[in-house]
Amino acid sequence: MAPTTKLPSFCGGARIRPSGFNSFRSCAYPFILADDYAHAQRYISLDENFGKFMRFRIALRRGDREAVLAESNAALQLGFRNMDHFHELLRACVNQAPEEELNKAVAQLETDPVSQRDAELLYQNAETLGFCGQPDAALRQVRKAIQGNYCSYPAMEKDPQFDLIRHRPEFTELEQAGRQCQQSFQTHRQQADAARASLFEKPN
Repeated sequence: MAPTTKLPSFCGGARIRPSGFNSFRSCAYPFILADDYAHAQRYISLDENFGKFMRFRIALRRGDREAVLAESNAALQLGFRNMDHFHELLRACVNQAPEEELNKAVAQLETDPVSQRDAELLYQNAETLGFCGQPDAALRQVRKAIQGNYCSYPAMEKDPQFDLIRHRPEFTELEQAGRQCQQSFQTHRQQADAARASLFEKPN
C-alpha cells in the first residue's frame, strides 16, 4: 500500500521527531496493519526497543521464518507482553516440532491470561496462529478480539496471516461482525465529538 495510507489524524499528522522522542512510536502499528511498512519504519526508528516488537510483526506478516524467530527472540528478551507464548509457538511451528509440543504451545497462547484482558493481543494471537497453520484457533482468537471491541476491520480483510481462513464461512461472519463493530464505534465517536463541540459553542 502506498505511503498515502489514511489514518486517524493523531498518527497521520504526527511529526517525526529525532530518535529518543518515542511518544508517537505506537503509530507504527496502524501502518503495519495497512501493509505500509516503509511508513511504519519512520515511527519504529523512534524507539529501538519497541522497534524489535514491530519488526517481529512485520516479519510475521511477510512470512520470513528466519526473521520471525530472530525478532521474536529479541522482543522476548525485552519482556514484551505475551512474547513468551508467541515465541514458544513460533519456535515449535518453524522447527516443525512434534504435534504434541505444537498443540501445547497453541493451548498456552489461547489461554494466556494477559491476552484475555487485551483484545488487541487477541488479534495478534490470531495472526501468529495463522502463520503457524492453526486455522480453528486463529478463528477463535479473531472472534474474541471483536467481542472485546477490537473491531479488526478492515485490517482483517487483507491480513496475509488470514489467507488460511479467509474462505471459511466463519471468517465471512467475523468480517461482518468486525464491520458492525467499526460502524458502532464511528457512530459513537461522532456523537462524542458533537457533544464535546457543543460544550464550546458560544451562546447567542
